[in-house]
Amino acid sequence: MGALICGRRLFDITNGWGGNHPVGAPVFVVTHTVPEGWPREDAPFTFVTDGPESAVRQAQAVAGDKVVAVATPTITQQLLDAGLLDEIAVNLVPVLLGEGIRFFDNLAGLAGQARRAYRHRGHRRHPPALPRAQVRQRQT
Repeated sequence: MGALICGRRLFDITNGWGGNHPVGAPVFVVTHTVPEGWPREDAPFTFVTDGPESAVRQAQAVAGDKVVAVATPTITQQLLDAGLLDEIAVNLVPVLLGEGIRFFDNLAGLAGQARRAYRHRGHRRHPPALPRAQVRQRQT
């Protein structure tokens, strides 16, 4: 993995992973405002205040030919709507307590995007479920 994109909510819940994300790659945090006390020179976090599309551009520039991962549902939804995700890998984890944000809620016009993208590529069969996405499910 060359870079990770996450949202401010996850960054705050994890207390900034103690200043060092366990994946060991640069992390781009999409936020409206930079949290107090950040950025820190010794931490791999870049705070992106001009939207998830900008976070993708910055992460891709740093990652080069490596994978850029997205770790939060709200940012995932926004990037799906913008057509900026190439693949989705879903890890199913049983949740005993608490609530979260559903990954596939609030998607604007996704089915129409899939049909248009599929027709544009010259395919004649039924379109895939998600545009430019290959959905895999693994249970961990």
